[in-house]
Amino acid sequence: MSNKSCTDTSFYANVRNVIDLIARGLWILVHYTRGSCVSFTQKRLLENAGCDKPLPVLMTIVKDIMNKLVEQKLLTIDDTRSIKRYTICKDSPLWNVIKRAEGPEEVFEYLSKVVEP
Repeated sequence: MSNKSCTDTSFYANVRNVIDLIARGLWILVHYTRGSCVSFTQKRLLENAGCDKPLPVLMTIVKDIMNKLVEQKLLTIDDTRSIKRYTICKDSPLWNVIKRAEGPEEVFEYLSKVVEP
C-alpha cells in the first residue's frame, strides 16, 4: 500500500500502513504453510512483510492491532514462553480469508474492516 519504509518515522502516522504490513506478513506466513496452525512473534511477522528493523513505536502499534485481533478471536496468544507469540489456526475466520486470498491486498481489506473503528 505505501512506498515509505517502515523505518521512516512518518510511516506509522497512518494506521493503514501498519495494517498493510500486518496483512502482508500474515499472508506470507499462512498462505505458504502446510500445517493447520502457525505461531509467530511480532518481529517475525514484520520480517515476513519486509520490515527488518522496525522502530519501537511501530512494534507498539503492531502489538495493539494484534491484540485487537485476539479480542476478535482471530488469533490467540501463547505467553508461556519468554517472548509473546501469536497463533492462528485453521478454525480462525482470518485463516480462511488468508488461504482464499490471491494476495495480501484481500487480507488488508478484511483487516481494515475488523481493526479500524
